[in-house]
Amino acid sequence: MYKIIIVEDEEIIRNGLAISFDWMDYGCNIVGLAKDGKEGLDMILELNPDIVISDIKMPKMTGIEMIQNAKKQGKDFFSIILTGYAEFGYAKSAIEFGASGYLLKPVDEDELVELLKSITDKINKKNRQKKIEESVNDKIIKKAISYLEKTDLMIYEISCKVGFSDYKYFCTVFKKYTSLSPSEYQKNKAKR
Repeated sequence: MYKIIIVEDEEIIRNGLAISFDWMDYGCNIVGLAKDGKEGLDMILELNPDIVISDIKMPKMTGIEMIQNAKKQGKDFFSIILTGYAEFGYAKSAIEFGASGYLLKPVDEDELVELLKSITDKINKKNRQKKIEESVNDKIIKKAISYLEKTDLMIYEISCKVGFSDYKYFCTVFKKYTSLSPSEYQKNKAKR
């Protein structure tokens, strides 16, 4: 299930959007409803949603500021901006800042479905790519560990042998998977 947070200062729109649309039909679950940008940011940081649907103009923090703040804090999600006709310029700037799309209020269900399908396709593609990268990196790191344990090759030589042309990037990936740098791994191996 894809986790969704709805951030909208107008209660009738916020609650209406949450209950009038069959989110489960699209593999989605509403995990939070926020009444302003500050509350929305707190929910994003706590709940790690896949999709955030947000109004632009809200008390305490605009939707754009909320999204930018969450992204600066390392959160990765897709966003849909809700806007009225008078706020279309804001919606355009939200797209420039990385929003996945915008919907005019009142929300048209067909447009929401189209945007949701597009976003969930992107999430699926991103997840597949991530799994492939993790699988490949896992195999590469296992091969690098084998070289570290069974040979006296220098780390930069091992980096090249396992397919990394950038030694520093190899060290970063290695540490991500083993919690040790290659040289720390070698030192630990020597102690055994």
